[in-house]
Amino acid sequence: MCAQTTPERMENLAFGVRFSRRTWAPITFGLAGLAAYACGGTAEMEDSDGLGGMGGSGIIVMPPSGGSENGTGGAPVVEKPPFETCTLAGQGTTPSGSMVIDDFDDGDYALLGNGLHGTWYQFDDATDGTQSPSWDDAGGWLPELGGLTDDGYALHVVGGGFTYWGSGQGMAPIWDEAIMQECLFDASGFDGLTFWIKGEIDGSESAAPEMDRGVVKVGFVEADIIPVEVGGRCTGESGDCYNWHKLRITPTACWRRLTIAFEDFQQDEGWGMDGGELNLDEVVNFNFEIAQGNTFDYWVDDIEFFSGEPPMFEEICDNGMGGAGGAEP
Repeated sequence: MCAQTTPERMENLAFGVRFSRRTWAPITFGLAGLAAYACGGTAEMEDSDGLGGMGGSGIIVMPPSGGSENGTGGAPVVEKPPFETCTLAGQGTTPSGSMVIDDFDDGDYALLGNGLHGTWYQFDDATDGTQSPSWDDAGGWLPELGGLTDDGYALHVVGGGFTYWGSGQGMAPIWDEAIMQECLFDASGFDGLTFWIKGEIDGSESAAPEMDRGVVKVGFVEADIIPVEVGGRCTGESGDCYNWHKLRITPTACWRRLTIAFEDFQQDEGWGMDGGELNLDEVVNFNFEIAQGNTFDYWVDDIEFFSGEPPMFEEICDNGMGGAGGAEP
């Protein structure tokens, strides 16, 4: 179960997600999302990632306010109701066809409209690594100028030096500030995800499992794999929680438009509860994550859900447009 954690304490989590205090000042929804559910046991997980990864439990412990760093203090326990009890009028419905999640050209961290009501956040393992993006004076997470077009914006993430499980960027599609909890997002009307990505992930000094070196892990966290104490349905009886559905991508120096069918997002084998296929009608979070020991400098733009015929693979290099064809992440 999660210990109650104040915004001031969010910078100093002993086992897992660390948020910048600045992220809490201007907003009442979204950034608390991952912190709300990413908590639980203290299992060793040298090869784990923040939401659950190879080598053990991804359940994260937050040190209670005034308590010790191993989470044994005296703060009151906060338990959350099931996610499906969260309602936000007019949100969480999916339009037909495709739906832009974020093209970042509004220059901010908010996800509003198109059935979305949330924000982007960043998280890390509380070791001595660093990661951008930058933050504005009010504490908002900012995309960076220079996306697919010179006058457009994109997510640009730079950093490294994390030694426990790593770091990442994510978004909560639906956050109900009235009850301070995520709602379920229904993506079942779509067939997959498409986005543009470029950059470099250097895993040459990483102690992570080989499959997590030099890659970005992209995927969805659904209600079935989140502990019951914080709104999900995972009891831990059939395996550790947070074995999220993901896919690993190696960025290149060129912008590439990747198209990924939902069925290609899979749980890692060998640990964690078997959640079966991704329950698209019960999405709680969506994340980009880098494993420990990798250094990284990558860009992401124009993230969309698609229906029907998948968008074609495209590539844009400094010398212009590249080839088109089937996507091969």
